[in-house]
Amino acid sequence: MVTVSVVIPTYNRADVLPRAVDSVLEQTYENFEVIVVDDGSTDNTEDVVKSYADNRVCYISFDSNKGANAARNEGIKQGNGEYISFLDSDDEFTKNHIKKVLSVLSDTDPSIKGAYTTQITVQNHKERFLSSASQVLSDPAQVIEEYLANGFSSFTFHQDVFDQVGLLDENLKAFQDREFLIRYLDHYNLLPIPDPLVMYHTQEDRISSDPSRKLSALEYLVTKHKEKIKSSNDAFLHYSRGHLYAKDRNISAARRHFFTASKGNIKSLKYHLHTISILFGYGGYKFTQYLKRKIKLHM
Repeated sequence: MVTVSVVIPTYNRADVLPRAVDSVLEQTYENFEVIVVDDGSTDNTEDVVKSYADNRVCYISFDSNKGANAARNEGIKQGNGEYISFLDSDDEFTKNHIKKVLSVLSDTDPSIKGAYTTQITVQNHKERFLSSASQVLSDPAQVIEEYLANGFSSFTFHQDVFDQVGLLDENLKAFQDREFLIRYLDHYNLLPIPDPLVMYHTQEDRISSDPSRKLSALEYLVTKHKEKIKSSNDAFLHYSRGHLYAKDRNISAARRHFFTASKGNIKSLKYHLHTISILFGYGGYKFTQYLKRKIKLHM
């Protein structure tokens, strides 16, 4: 029996997909399968995948583009593994990823059915910073507000989780990981693995860089899970909207939401900082973001 099914959703990523697939095939642990789900690509993705002479690599294709969560769901349904690991097609695992994750998950109590790892952000081919996995996640509020997990490429779940929690929401175009965790944390805890086991590559055409999609997804998320959102989360949600409107160059809306966030949480320095910086328009916002990145790089 296969221990781990690594599900890789992909869409027109033939140029970087081999990096992701190779990172799985080069694992120090070998009892796995790689399920590449082609979400209606129009490039040579099929040729790239079928060039692998390794029977652990499985190729599934859609006739049209249905979205990343639809592709992940197909991988979940077709997977034969005891565990499901996810890997976006522009990211990569470090060599000990599967071995380390299994060593942790195989020795946990029934309240824990999944784990998330620390990831290294790579920008312009340079390692920029670590996003550490340090806290056990046990409450949906932990992912509604200060998001502590690192996205699908850092997640591994026991296969039977999806019977209890359900599959991924295919209506979402962003915040897909966060929405699933809100439901998952109603049933189980999520264990942190502090080792940096994922290389997260940033690029301009990732969905996560599209503010208009993220704004729409945020409102969908808030509506769907309104019963789980506490009044204490309101300030953070306005703060999130402020960022997204600023990135979308809607400065008046950004000012309104940053101001509401500051008023809702008067103790938050970062809320006040953005409320002031957005008074100077998009340039002020960008400068503040630049300072934040510089500080993070040197932490």
